Amino acid sequence: HRRRPIPVATRRPGISVLKPLAGVDDDLEDNLASFAALAYEGPWEILLGVHDTGDPAWPIAHAAAKRWPERFRLHVQEDETGLKPKVNQLITLERHAAHEVLVVSDSNVRIHAGYLEEIAAFITQPDVSCVTHPVIGLGEETLGSTMDNTHLATSIAAGQVSAMEASGKPLVVGKSMAFWRGDLERLGGFTAVKDCLAEDFVFGWRVRYELKKRVVMGRIPVAGYSRRKTVADFRRRYERWGVVHRTSISVTTSLSQGLLQPWSFAALALLISPSQRTLAALVAVVLLKMGLDLFFLHFFRPTRVTPKLLGALLLKDVIVQWCWFRGFFVRTVTWRGNKLRVGMQSRLLPMEPEAAIAPSAVAP
Repeated sequence: HRRRPIPVATRRPGISVLKPLAGVDDDLEDNLASFAALAYEGPWEILLGVHDTGDPAWPIAHAAAKRWPERFRLHVQEDETGLKPKVNQLITLERHAAHEVLVVSDSNVRIHAGYLEEIAAFITQPDVSCVTHPVIGLGEETLGSTMDNTHLATSIAAGQVSAMEASGKPLVVGKSMAFWRGDLERLGGFTAVKDCLAEDFVFGWRVRYELKKRVVMGRIPVAGYSRRKTVADFRRRYERWGVVHRTSISVTTSLSQGLLQPWSFAALALLISPSQRTLAALVAVVLLKMGLDLFFLHFFRPTRVTPKLLGALLLKDVIVQWCWFRGFFVRTVTWRGNKLRVGMQSRLLPMEPEAAIAPSAVAP
């Protein structure tokens, strides 16, 4: 995937980058500055969105719009259309966008100067409707951020590329996704996914199977910056992802995801039949999984191997496997300060009154 040449753009369409903000992410100012430094020969703009002027991100976004007025525009969310806060902001931003290609980019993402050139090169190819990118993490200072950033490279980015290469299945991640605006409108716009927790995944599948067009994966990863997250922050994030995964895909695929952490089955074997042989098997599986993680880290973001890094690789795998298991039994998530109930196909549902919920009523 990485060795393939980037195609030559047949033209350079106008591009509107939609960037919803909520709170102050690590290095938010630098993340925004990386977009101001984009080198693109076609027309482009950055639309920053906040829920209201009381959001902590407001002064930073306002300063960016004042510093780069020719590129940045700031918009406050105009209505509360659905249950997904991010999509509500995207509806407002799309309404004010000027160009024919829309790029959705999360607030903690930092990109390279040729980002829009690469998107234009892919999206102008025949039958291409959507361009997404592998997502890695950078900038870690704490254990929680080390776990988060390494998991993005070793599991998420590697999984995105592998899914596209091995099976041709679209795996779109909302940290970087670009659409032709006309195709987005044919799918019902952002309003069509106003109540979907995994709106990025849903869009990718709809492009492929409803529009019968191609989703392509960019060559150069985009980086989400995480510096000072705690282990609890990591756990909460992947507990949410565990619910998203379980409600977005089939039971068979969900069960198969457990095999991404093979050490847990080797540990179960040791518990069932304790012996030197099963202990050796567990040690071998753990070392092989760690070796695979280190390979992908070197591939996506060369990293110095330290005891802290090795500990983070082990701990993240334990937490991720717990979150996978938990996803079969839990149907609520907390996202951007909002508690949400999730149905199948990641469809968000109104929360029921607390008094009306009995423990036996929780969906298995």
